[in-house]
Amino acid sequence: SPKVRFRLLTKIVVFLLLVLVPLAAVSSYFAYQSLRTNLTEEFTNKGTAIAKSLASSSVDLIVNRDASTVQALFDQFADITGVAYVMVYDPQQTMIAHTFVPTVPRGIIEKNPVSGTAKAQVREIEYADPAKGTERHIIDVGVPMLAGQLGTVRVGMDKEIILTGARNAGLKLLGIFGTIAALGIVAAVVFAGRLTRPVTALVTVAQRVGQGDLSQLVPVTSRDEIGQMAATFNDSIVRLRALVQTEAERDEFEKLSKYMEQLYRLSTAMEESLSLKDQLTRVLEAARQVVAVDRFFIWAITPEGHKLVVLATAGFSEEDRKASAGAEIPLGEAGALYKAYRERLPLVFNEQNPLPLELYLKPPYSDMKVLRTKNFMAVPMVSSGRAVGVLLADNKYSREPILPHTVELLPTFASHAAVAVEHARLFQDLQERTRELTRSVEELTALGEIGQAVSSTLDLQEVLTTIVTHAAQLSKTDGGTIYEFDPGEQVFVPRANYGITDELVESLRQSRLRIGDESVVGQAAGRRTPVQIPDLLDTPRYPLAFLAKAGFRALLAVPLIRDEWIVGMLVVQRHAPGEFQQPVVGLLQTFATQSVLAIQHARLFQEIQDKGRQLGVASHHKSQFLANMSHELRTPLNAIIGVTEMLLDDARALRPDDVEPLERILRAGKHLLDLINDILDLSLVTIMGERRHEDGREWLIVAVSDTGIGMTPDQTARLFEDFTQADASTTRKYGGTGLGLAISRRFCRIMGGDITVESTLGTGSTFTMRLPAKVGGADTATVPGAASLEERRPVLRSSTARTVLVIDDDPTVRDLMERFLTKEGFSVVLAEGAVEGLCRARQVRPAAITLDVMMSDLDGWTVLAALKGDPELADIPVILVTIVDEKNKGYALGAADYLVKPIDRDRLARVLRKLCGDRPSRDVLIVEDDDTTREVLRGALARDGWSVAQAENGRVGLTRLAEKIPNVILLDLMMPEMDGFEFVAELRRTPEWRHIPVLVVTARDLSDEDRRRLYGGVQQIIQKGAYDRDQLLFEVGQVLAATVAREDDLEPILETRPVAAL
Repeated sequence: SPKVRFRLLTKIVVFLLLVLVPLAAVSSYFAYQSLRTNLTEEFTNKGTAIAKSLASSSVDLIVNRDASTVQALFDQFADITGVAYVMVYDPQQTMIAHTFVPTVPRGIIEKNPVSGTAKAQVREIEYADPAKGTERHIIDVGVPMLAGQLGTVRVGMDKEIILTGARNAGLKLLGIFGTIAALGIVAAVVFAGRLTRPVTALVTVAQRVGQGDLSQLVPVTSRDEIGQMAATFNDSIVRLRALVQTEAERDEFEKLSKYMEQLYRLSTAMEESLSLKDQLTRVLEAARQVVAVDRFFIWAITPEGHKLVVLATAGFSEEDRKASAGAEIPLGEAGALYKAYRERLPLVFNEQNPLPLELYLKPPYSDMKVLRTKNFMAVPMVSSGRAVGVLLADNKYSREPILPHTVELLPTFASHAAVAVEHARLFQDLQERTRELTRSVEELTALGEIGQAVSSTLDLQEVLTTIVTHAAQLSKTDGGTIYEFDPGEQVFVPRANYGITDELVESLRQSRLRIGDESVVGQAAGRRTPVQIPDLLDTPRYPLAFLAKAGFRALLAVPLIRDEWIVGMLVVQRHAPGEFQQPVVGLLQTFATQSVLAIQHARLFQEIQDKGRQLGVASHHKSQFLANMSHELRTPLNAIIGVTEMLLDDARALRPDDVEPLERILRAGKHLLDLINDILDLSLVTIMGERRHEDGREWLIVAVSDTGIGMTPDQTARLFEDFTQADASTTRKYGGTGLGLAISRRFCRIMGGDITVESTLGTGSTFTMRLPAKVGGADTATVPGAASLEERRPVLRSSTARTVLVIDDDPTVRDLMERFLTKEGFSVVLAEGAVEGLCRARQVRPAAITLDVMMSDLDGWTVLAALKGDPELADIPVILVTIVDEKNKGYALGAADYLVKPIDRDRLARVLRKLCGDRPSRDVLIVEDDDTTREVLRGALARDGWSVAQAENGRVGLTRLAEKIPNVILLDLMMPEMDGFEFVAELRRTPEWRHIPVLVVTARDLSDEDRRRLYGGVQQIIQKGAYDRDQLLFEVGQVLAATVAREDDLEPILETRPVAAL
């Protein structure tokens, strides 16, 4: 600015004056003094030269006393500038000559005489000039002539000339210095102008920067220090701009962050399960953190849409808060609030923009002091395009106008408030729908549980209790009962109850409600529709008045109807009076339907159970008949086949014609045995699963075609039925029992396959068998010692005893076994029963035991268990020889083998050889109650070299064991007194007998229970009649050999034999 520039220029001029004037004065003074000194020295030297010149030149003149010449000479020097006087004195200081007119009074000169000296003297004489009134200075130079002999020449140099010159020179110098100073000041002013312009610009910009204006920079017009300072200042401005901008951005960011933080908190609050008032209060508190407003209102439109009501406030004084609580204004009377709500535009009013009269509140609401303010803003709350209220903000206390910042931000908070209001209403709707949905889900869940109960259990009491419990709970009642209608007595009987005491249940039971009586049950049954009693107290003569005494007031009865027939009644009751709503009635009708199904299912299940029990009894009788038939048929057949084989052995030397009838008898007996086995097989085969579908597995398909007579469709339809043949007439051409195809088909289906037939009458038939290449999941029992089709059978290189104990109550079997085993080289000990067999086993300790299962005293199973339970007999192999085909049971009990009657002598011999090997003493115990079977077994084993002991039952078998321990035991399972099971158990309990191998020889078919009883006590099970003599002997020998190997610790020779071949 000019002021700044003037100040700076003044400072520069003053500075120059203060510097240059003293400098000029001092310089002038020193120059004056220097000039004066120099001139004084020059005048001195000049005077001295003049004096010396006169002294040297004046000697002759003075000597010669040439006064005129001396005067002329002196006058010549008097004309020299500055010479004041020239005087010559004699040694006596008498003036001899002088200038004609000296400028210095003579008296002054004479007052300062020169002292006698041979040297020149210079003095300064000062005197006062009265004419001028000043002091004058004379440089007086005295030079002696001829060393003072002639006198002295005195020359006076007027120093005033010097001083005047010096003064003039000083003045000139002072003028020069003044001129220089003036020029310097002028130059300084000019320079200061150039200097002050950038400085002034710098100051101006600095002042603007100080005022916050960073828009201008200092012009840089030079590269000197000021230019550098201006550039530096500009850099500072640029940095300051960035800093200010950063600060502004930071402030703005802080404001924005605060704003966003509040919005985030609001958004979070919207997600929380807060009440509407709490959410709106949070909105207002958040707005107060961001905008500068005294008070906030939230006016929301009522659900009916006719009024604005205060839902939340913030910033209110206690008085205003109480005055505004619950305030409401009809829309038409709300003035500015209504205008903002209707137009959906914010309205701002202040003292400069006052509220128009038409927007004032209408009476009586104009008296509301809480709304009396001039500075306020009304912002509509809009959500999803629909106005739900108005946010009102005012400055009642500060009386400041609404700031633009507030006008800009407040609509956002209004939007949040609108969202909160809308969410609250939606949440209310959602809650209502959720309650309805929950009610529906509960009903569906209850129905599902009821349906599951109905389908998963046939316990009627459990199902009905589940139904009545859910019915009472979902209908919000306090108790319930399900009645079942008894058609016989024509009364309703309570079957399931909920929420009522036992005494009340008993009272209901004694009420004997009937169709059409005055009770709610009777009325509902008579009308076939639900009937309710809203209040029992209004029906004083109600038959079930004891319900009212129990605290129940309202009743609802829903009939259970099935095909127009009354099945029962569902009744619920509650303590509170009042009608039951239609949804409750509908729900209970659904439960009633489920109750009907449950009752029907229970009744059907009861019928099925009765039928099942009848079928079970029939099945038990069938099984018992088959078991008895198996024993009764196979036992005499065993004797026939055994005796015939013995006769054949004895008749080998006869003619073929004599032998042929015996062979015919033997073939007929075995054929009869095959037929009996087929019948029994048919009864024992159980289909393990339904026919499997082709699911990508590999199948084995075998088709057999013939060119026979063929069959009609009716014949093929019943071809696979039991005991059915295509031609079943008495005159049929082809024989058979009609069981082969039925059994074959059942076996195939067990393995997941099937057999089908295609036939054309007169052309032929094609039978197709389909089996899966891999059969899995068969429910077959695993038998110790029979895990694979091939099994390593030990055969001893050397052996000792070959005694065989035969336990069988059938003397024929004992005789046959003895004769047979004796021929095979065994020493045979016979036991007529189980007890005797056990005794014999203890006495003889045979190498093997043959045991009948079915004996009179003890069955073979008991004998087998006894043998394996005796530590001394447990290691003796036992061969079960019985009518009953229960190999697995025999193996499970520890039998060494299992032979089914009729006994195949050759198989028995093989079994015994297997058990006893080639030991010299091969003892076998036969426990068999059938004499014929025992005899057959004995004969077969005796012929094979066995020492046979016999027992007709398990008890006798134990006696035989006590007498002698055999190498192997042949055991029948079905025996009197002690059966084979008990025998094996007893065998197991005695340590000395536990090692004896047991071969079960029985005609009985083993059940799972039989197998568990035999577990561990039987070496092998042989079905009577299934093995020939050689097979029997081989099995007995193998068992005995295994026993000897354990006893003697001999290394067995492992021989691999197919099990099927045995």
